[in-house]
Amino acid sequence: MIRYQAVEKKKPHFNLQTVKRLVKSPNSRVITRQAFKDAAVLGLEESDIVECVALLTPQDFYKKVFFNSYFPSSPSAACAGYWPSTP
Repeated sequence: MIRYQAVEKKKPHFNLQTVKRLVKSPNSRVITRQAFKDAAVLGLEESDIVECVALLTPQDFYKKVFFNSYFPSSPSAACAGYWPSTP
């Protein structure tokens, strides 16, 4: 029997600087419909999403079983209260 063991990498799947650059430009910005819905529930608008992404740092990265997340350590006023301080 051959067993497959997944190797969990402790780095993001996507380069944060590239994501920030793409989100900053309205022509290349891709925000999913679900992200817009979730943001609306929190009272956030598209500009707030862009601001929150712009404030992310590599230190905010959190990896958990095939799932990439960023948890801002110091969110802006637009994001304050909506981000957990720890994953």
